[in-house]
Amino acid sequence: MTKAKKPTRAQLEAIGGKFWERDDMRRVYFDDLPGFLGYDFAYYNTGNISAAWYAGEVISNSDGRRVQSMLNGAKFFYDLSADEWSARFFNQHDKDCLLPDLIRAAQDKIEGLENKGVSE
Repeated sequence: MTKAKKPTRAQLEAIGGKFWERDDMRRVYFDDLPGFLGYDFAYYNTGNISAAWYAGEVISNSDGRRVQSMLNGAKFFYDLSADEWSARFFNQHDKDCLLPDLIRAAQDKIEGLENKGVSE
């Protein structure tokens, strides 16, 4: 397996990241993690999920709630100072399950940019 190239700040922002900096920390954070992974939801007025999709395919509302629950409050970012992907979840199990998927989704989006000729 080849190691992915280190993304640039411009690439990370082009795929939806938001730059944050404090002292010696330089990070690009990503919001809407379910959407980032390819999930989409419709809601009732109560806030409950009325329909759920993954990559355009219908999934159960229960699966949608499970994904939302796992990602609720999670932080996913690229640490430009350490040149590594990182995340904060409420528990280690959710991090172990979803961090590889988040990284793969980000790398796929960056590769899509490169294929379109956007590199910096």
